[in-house]
Amino acid sequence: MTSTLTAPHPSPRDSAATAGLVVRTEQAGLTLVLHTLPGGARYLATLLDAAPHLDLMGCIAGNDVVLAVCRSWNGARRVLRRVHDEAAPDR
Repeated sequence: MTSTLTAPHPSPRDSAATAGLVVRTEQAGLTLVLHTLPGGARYLATLLDAAPHLDLMGCIAGNDVVLAVCRSWNGARRVLRRVHDEAAPDR
């Protein structure tokens, strides 16, 4: 585990910190289930919640799963792009 996973207020643009964190994603409408490495869900939810451009209503985090509810289909695509391709800027 790296020290970046315990940062209290991560930057929404801290792409390197999320690299490899998400292991699987599932989508049901505007609801996303993001599976992370053990212990990574809270950190990922904090990153996503801090990024207003993602059009996210909110996240609920467990140990290794984040439930994210999006406001729109575009928002869902932005979140998925963010967690799958952290190095690419959000558009």
